[in-house]
Amino acid sequence: VEGFIIDVIHELARRSERMFVLALDGDRLSWPPNVIVKICKSKKPFLKIIWLFWMVITTTLTQKINVYICFISEVVAIVLSVCGYLTRRKTFFWYCSVYSSKNLKQLLAVKLCSYVVTCSKHLKPFYSIIFRIREGKIINIGHGIEVRRFNRRSTDLVRSHVPRPFRILSIGRISPIKEWEKLVLAIAEVKKQFECLSVIVVGEPPQFANSIAYFDKLRKLIKDLSMEPFWIFVGAVSNKRLASFYNIADVWVFTGYAYKTILESLAVGIPTLFEKKSGKLIFPEKYEMEVEKLTFDDYRTLAELLAKVYKCDDGLMIATRTLSDYVRQYFSTSAYVDRLLGQILSALNK
Repeated sequence: VEGFIIDVIHELARRSERMFVLALDGDRLSWPPNVIVKICKSKKPFLKIIWLFWMVITTTLTQKINVYICFISEVVAIVLSVCGYLTRRKTFFWYCSVYSSKNLKQLLAVKLCSYVVTCSKHLKPFYSIIFRIREGKIINIGHGIEVRRFNRRSTDLVRSHVPRPFRILSIGRISPIKEWEKLVLAIAEVKKQFECLSVIVVGEPPQFANSIAYFDKLRKLIKDLSMEPFWIFVGAVSNKRLASFYNIADVWVFTGYAYKTILESLAVGIPTLFEKKSGKLIFPEKYEMEVEKLTFDDYRTLAELLAKVYKCDDGLMIATRTLSDYVRQYFSTSAYVDRLLGQILSALNK
């Protein structure tokens, strides 16, 4: 998420006279000259909110600020929206949760902001129902990735003749909602078909009791199925280092809901297997046939797809190339910012 926001800020800076970035915490990074970054030094949540409110108001009154944009944080969206009412500026809240559970922070953030900017047309009616807001307030602009970072890998590799382990990689936080057990059970189903196998997991459990317990349960399942020798948990990896992991994989698998990581994997041109529900969120109907060849909804279907990747199934490889072309064209950070600014300008002119 942090890598995505940094990429978007750099792209926005190319199209803006000046940008002010206010962060409640974070590191001081290298920014373009027209980007002014302020980071709150306080560690106390209440003081952070007061600081943000004061900085937004004073910056708006002393600088030429046209619009507020908030990424993901409900608390920041609430503060910006309140400031927007006072300064008569519109607030655009980038929000992409696919889960129906909601709390007071989410409700306030979505209801107070001027527009909710999201990543799928299927989230428009979903948000309209669960948050009870009009669909006209919800804007779908898709997602964005820095395609130049995720360069296409050479297609000369013929996997069935590579003298090394067949590498299955996956990335994501290790928690129940990511449904990692599907990957474990799928590999248990097909492991005998592979001469040599390696499963690399990038990610770690959030520091919550249920996620840590889930991780322990997952590792026990792997041990009980006699698969410990070829499972590797590498922990969290920065977005910049992540690109190198994409290039060592023979196939990427994403269980549970995923979005940006699917785009990054496909941008590299690697066979990418993901859940049908994720495919529905990301791709338009005209790619339904290609999406069908790469998606699953249970571990047995995933096991069948893994076997097809290992055998270099022609239909699966063609579907991968077709979706890779679409991802690199439509989901680049540049195209994402074009869509975002287009919606902002349209809203400001109303």
